[in-house]
Amino acid sequence: METIKNLQELSELRQRIEILESKILKPQLTDLQHIPLLYNWFEVIANEIQDFPGKDNTEYRQVFLYCILILYCPRALADDFLIRGLRQSLAILFGLSPSHISNLMKNLTFYYEKYTKFRGNCDVVLAEMQFKVEMEGLK
Repeated sequence: METIKNLQELSELRQRIEILESKILKPQLTDLQHIPLLYNWFEVIANEIQDFPGKDNTEYRQVFLYCILILYCPRALADDFLIRGLRQSLAILFGLSPSHISNLMKNLTFYYEKYTKFRGNCDVVLAEMQFKVEMEGLK
């Protein structure tokens, strides 16, 4: 009797997790052709933020990468896979190798959790980018 009750509870929990995952992990964007436009927006937004890291700073790229992952592939921030073509698109944009892009993304979640300034920069940039995405109707 106890085993059946536990199995039912486990089944219900799995269903709730699946619903939560579908809400949290659903990407806002799917068309990788928007990445150069998003980077242009990012540059404008970054220029308006006081004490934002300079373009030659690794953190500059990492803030952009964090925003791109949230928009295109939130799963990647939970150490899951990247969507096909995303790493290559970012490598082309930055003129870096795909493995360099992977290395830049490796600790984004840690930085976001531990460094207040990094988190603040990410939150401001992401909010602005999401607003622009909605205004432009990008998919």
